[in-house]
Amino acid sequence: MALVNEAKREINAKIVYIGPKGAGKATAIRSIYSRLRPELRSELKTMVSGGNQMLFFDYSYPSTQNNGDYTIRFHLYSIISDGTAPAPWKMLLKGVDGVVFMADSTDGRMFANLESCAQLYDAFAHYGIKAGDIPLKLQCNKRDLPGAIALAALKEELFPELQEEPLGVCALSGEGLLEGLSAVSAAVMRRLGVEAAVDATPCNAVAPAAEAALVEENDQDVQCDKEKSCFRVELSGKPQAGDDGEVVIPLRLAGGACGKEVDFKIKVSVTV
Repeated sequence: MALVNEAKREINAKIVYIGPKGAGKATAIRSIYSRLRPELRSELKTMVSGGNQMLFFDYSYPSTQNNGDYTIRFHLYSIISDGTAPAPWKMLLKGVDGVVFMADSTDGRMFANLESCAQLYDAFAHYGIKAGDIPLKLQCNKRDLPGAIALAALKEELFPELQEEPLGVCALSGEGLLEGLSAVSAAVMRRLGVEAAVDATPCNAVAPAAEAALVEENDQDVQCDKEKSCFRVELSGKPQAGDDGEVVIPLRLAGGACGKEVDFKIKVSVTV
């Protein structure tokens, strides 16, 4: 449920990216963050609790007409989890205004998608939310992989009741992510009654309000800065020990002239 801050004259809406482990939710959040104008976004933050890591930031749309001079601010959330426990997701979905379900298009991942879908509906039932009460958008990641599950099959198995067609995206390259964000944010604004802020554009197009907030691919704000080309390597999760004496360490390579991020893993053999 959107919260109104009368002091700041802001309408705060919550959008949660949910999906199975490894579907690319965190990569999508980081990619979207890198494409938003710095003056409109907050700092990208993480909060660790148990074996879960919450990733979140917020951003504002430019001023719109007929919204009572209120700024609309969207808060994007997702969870990086080592397991499939429903409790963290149920807590995160409290008061949600819009949901992006990030399905994994990889062949053989349908069961994981269905499991995450069941968690979503379980959380909805817990909070008394019915299908259609809030905007729900199905985005199917990893469309660039060979043998990807067909979009029609993913929709039929996961959300056959949805009117809109699923959107194919690639979180690593950023393809489709801005269109998906525009679609769900526009639907949230319509639900809040901010009709002047959106246009009846197709789901795969960037809405005019979002177009002002999002950085174009050829905009000078995202051109590579060759003077800031240093890289950094950081942990992207907890190291995992195997039975064969190997330790798998998840890492993230970030920075460079264009500020890109790449997740990878290394294996270290430990002998005593």
